[in-house]
Amino acid sequence: MKQLIDPGHGELAFTGIAGIGQRPTTRSGTLARLGKAATTQSSIMFAALATRAFGQAVVTLGLAHRLSLSSFARYAVIAAVVRLLAPIANLGTSTAILADWAQPERASARWLLRRHILRVAWGSILAVGLGTLGVAAFTGGIDWVVLALLASLVIPVSARSLLMPLAVSLKREGLFFASEAVRAASGIVALGWLVLIDSGQAGLGSSSGTSLRSWVLPLLATSVLSALVTLGLALRLAPDDRSRHHSDRAAMTLGRSARVAAAELGNGASLTVDQLMIPRLAGSLATAQYSVAAQFSAPLLLGVSALASPHGPSVFEGFHSGPARGWATLRTKGALIARRSLAIAVTLTVAAPVLRLALPDQYADAIGVGVVLVWALALRPVSWLLLLGLVALRAERSRMIIEWSVFGLNVAVNLMLIPVMGAWGAAIATLVSESLLLVVTATVVKRLCHGQGVG
Repeated sequence: MKQLIDPGHGELAFTGIAGIGQRPTTRSGTLARLGKAATTQSSIMFAALATRAFGQAVVTLGLAHRLSLSSFARYAVIAAVVRLLAPIANLGTSTAILADWAQPERASARWLLRRHILRVAWGSILAVGLGTLGVAAFTGGIDWVVLALLASLVIPVSARSLLMPLAVSLKREGLFFASEAVRAASGIVALGWLVLIDSGQAGLGSSSGTSLRSWVLPLLATSVLSALVTLGLALRLAPDDRSRHHSDRAAMTLGRSARVAAAELGNGASLTVDQLMIPRLAGSLATAQYSVAAQFSAPLLLGVSALASPHGPSVFEGFHSGPARGWATLRTKGALIARRSLAIAVTLTVAAPVLRLALPDQYADAIGVGVVLVWALALRPVSWLLLLGLVALRAERSRMIIEWSVFGLNVAVNLMLIPVMGAWGAAIATLVSESLLLVVTATVVKRLCHGQGVG
């Protein structure tokens, strides 16, 4: 008896059984209906992520023009540290909300959200503290401006980790889009404030301290405002459903959430370590080429995030019904996401020669490097679903070991290839590590499911 997931109601549809009044369901038919159901959600998520990326691009370009090189470099270091420490700031909250929401006998949704808000608050404090140490190590100093910038960048990330999984679980991605639009606008408003303050001053941007101080307070104010809007939307989404209030107990304990955060930290480090190693191992040309390549692959990163995120709740719901149902969910939705991710990768690969014509000769290899990164990142949405499967199986420790082992392999391959191949070596290292992450995670999840009775 073959089991497939009914995308409309999330129930099992049985095929190959005659005489019970059910129409047989084929795997291709299931994928078609599932794809149609998820298209709208993925489109809204992509619009939300693209809006945020546009806002970040405007702010980055604006700061590059308004700040001196040293000031902008200081800001870039702080932003990179925040990106690296984002999993610490949310303490695995996004995954925990997906896991908690899938429980049929969970606590009140409002109570769960308040509990996660407290976790995120502690995680944000920890991230700012660790970020302070990291920035001090890179720049050799620390002051209140750095602390304010860290807080300004961490606060919106933390609030976002609460709203996004909740909006996906309730199929209210439109509110998440609104939140991302507010976040993008807040950064642009802060940039506009800097322009107004500095436009009449002589020697604009000549002093990094003056320029950063002119911008940091408006940024902090707008960041807090956008975070409050995000939290307000999250509280509005979470119903105070006391009829389902069985106990004040979350499915994801703090220990499990911390292990998820540690695993996500390893994953994030694996994606950013090459950008830190290239300047030291290959010089400025390779660094510039890889930066251009990373921008070329950015649309795929947005696309795969939008493709994968709407399917997160189904993974936990499937495994809550048993390992057989969970494994079937992973296979069905993984196949759907893989098709669409590969379609985006093929489109960018075909467009690569045209984009190459728009670049100077010194960036001749950048688009080729970008194509390798595109195919590496095309594997990521399926890996993300499988990693959620490990959490659903309560195997967070296995996930942490896998992701940090892949990080170690990535560092080793970068050390071997970057001095010889430059930006190409970093891209190949990413492709190797992403491929290994997919294969190893799929193998571990399958063995765990089979160990629990899946044939």
